[in-house]
Amino acid sequence: MTLRWITNVRYTVTMLDERGLALLVATMALAGVGCGSADDDGDSAFAGATGGGGMLVGSGGSSTGGTPEQSGGAGGSLVSEGCPQWPRSQLFPYVGPWFYGPHPGPCSMLIGETTNPNFWLDFSYDEATGHVIGATGLDGDTTYVWENDLLVRETTGATTYEYVYETDVVRINRDGAPLYAYHLDPDGYPVDLEMNVDSDPAFDVRMRHDYENCRIVSRTVVEIAPVAAGSEGSFAKIIEYDDEGNLSLRRDSNGTGRDERFTYDCWQ
Repeated sequence: MTLRWITNVRYTVTMLDERGLALLVATMALAGVGCGSADDDGDSAFAGATGGGGMLVGSGGSSTGGTPEQSGGAGGSLVSEGCPQWPRSQLFPYVGPWFYGPHPGPCSMLIGETTNPNFWLDFSYDEATGHVIGATGLDGDTTYVWENDLLVRETTGATTYEYVYETDVVRINRDGAPLYAYHLDPDGYPVDLEMNVDSDPAFDVRMRHDYENCRIVSRTVVEIAPVAAGSEGSFAKIIEYDDEGNLSLRRDSNGTGRDERFTYDCWQ
């Protein structure tokens, strides 16, 4: 038995998530657009964290900004000291919304303006396990396949993403080709994201997750291919939370209108 949340039909144009972000960053740099900026002194109304069923639950407000010092570095560095373990079963398909907050995951994801999003996904869940098992959206239906409590495969149309779990890295392949890799700290918190569009080294991008009080508050470009040099240090996403502690917004700091909003009202 599954729980399914279907929203009203919305106008759709295109999708951009991590799978298209590296190409966008490189293209914008080549065009001289740059990646924008954000206030490094971001304020957080986070007042504490408690582990609830493996999920991190905040006590209201939103988190923005973040500094490099808060991330603790890369490649196995501990960014999560004093934080609950981040189970790998709550890492994907999108980092954050399946871990933070009291619910199994988001009901829907919108990209663009709230009233007229460019892209949308409505998620369905398995009642017994709480795992997301499907989504309906612009590109048709998506299926998520789980093995041993881990998401191992995601298929939309003719495109398949495979998740390969190693000791401190999760690699994601698209149709058999390496696409990106998440480097985790010892408690399972994503530290670095390496992105490579179609395995083309001209578009290699490395991004760092910045944390405050156990929460991801931003994703920052720290290394980029020579074709887009000059974008290092810019914010790619500023991340915010609702009053329940759910990850509600991944805001595009470039002002491109590709903000990612996650809703949770189907659990009410």
